[in-house]
Amino acid sequence: MKCQICQSDLVLINLGGVNIEKCPNGHGLLFGQPSDLKAVLDGINKNKNIPEEPIFLDKKIIGNLQIPQGEIICPICNSQMKPVNYLDRSNVFIYDCSDCKAKWVREDDIKKLAIFEKGNSRMMEIGESLEGELKEDAEEETIVEHIGPSMMYPVLTTTPILLGEDDRPTIFPIATIGLIFLTGVIFLCQTFSPDPSLFLKLWSFRYAHFSIFSLILSLFIHENFIHFGTNMFYLWIIGDEIEAKIKPVPYVFYYVILGALASFLGATLFHYDYLVGASGAIAVIMGAYLCLYPTKKFKVLFLNSIFHVPAYIFLGLWILGNILLSIFLKDTATIAYGVHVVGFILGFISMYGIKRLTKETEITPAK
Repeated sequence: MKCQICQSDLVLINLGGVNIEKCPNGHGLLFGQPSDLKAVLDGINKNKNIPEEPIFLDKKIIGNLQIPQGEIICPICNSQMKPVNYLDRSNVFIYDCSDCKAKWVREDDIKKLAIFEKGNSRMMEIGESLEGELKEDAEEETIVEHIGPSMMYPVLTTTPILLGEDDRPTIFPIATIGLIFLTGVIFLCQTFSPDPSLFLKLWSFRYAHFSIFSLILSLFIHENFIHFGTNMFYLWIIGDEIEAKIKPVPYVFYYVILGALASFLGATLFHYDYLVGASGAIAVIMGAYLCLYPTKKFKVLFLNSIFHVPAYIFLGLWILGNILLSIFLKDTATIAYGVHVVGFILGFISMYGIKRLTKETEITPAK
């Protein structure tokens, strides 16, 4: 058999434990059976020649989407072979014979296909775990339906709800508004995506498939509108004070970096499977706020009445509650209370360090 590009005789080689035909000039490889290509890719991966990296098919393009021009003749049956996208979504194009099912792959694309195959198998594993998680979510929703809305009333009416500050800074909080706007845009993209649940799962931070990109992006993704609205309301109430203290640009880096660190450490210490939401970053801001303005008054709704309480009382009770919940509901909670605790500690310690570095002993609330 001859290479249909250079007309050289194909040579027999063993690749990944499978005997295949190869063009001696490097134009491509011929796979006589459809299963041969998969076996070769599996054999390459078993030899550990492919880098160990988490690959999410919807996030990383393996190939350059360069569609080959024209057709070539199958060396086996002399039928025309047409370029097709391997598995329809790898963005690596191979030639496929519709008659004898042989496949022709450019030699440079073999490693790309091996990387895709490894990522594809990992995606299958993630898919199986997602199926289990979605089933658990459905069971939890059924339990909530059986409990009924009336059971939620005593919980809501006995939980202190933050309404605002007594005195707010007069600066224009451009960075805080920018963070809220960006989070809102991503939430809308999620809401109006074809499958919001799949969007949520695919782009969440997964400790087992660590990625800096997903770690940061997960800070801007939320489970639902209540999750999104609560976090953004807290950021609006508290964030402007921190922005006024450390200035807009450093504040954004402070929010993102320490928020991502809180998620990573929380997942490490409390073994969370996946994380989404700005709660860790919000907790960082709350810890920093307590360090800066412990006596500043908050307006709080409690037992159908409005109270004005110092920040150290409201935030102290908040973090105490999260500590207890992270301990006693460690294996059953659907909220990552441990991330809240880690974020709060990071925020308090980091802001204390900033105060020491700037040699400030007292901080007056920004005006």
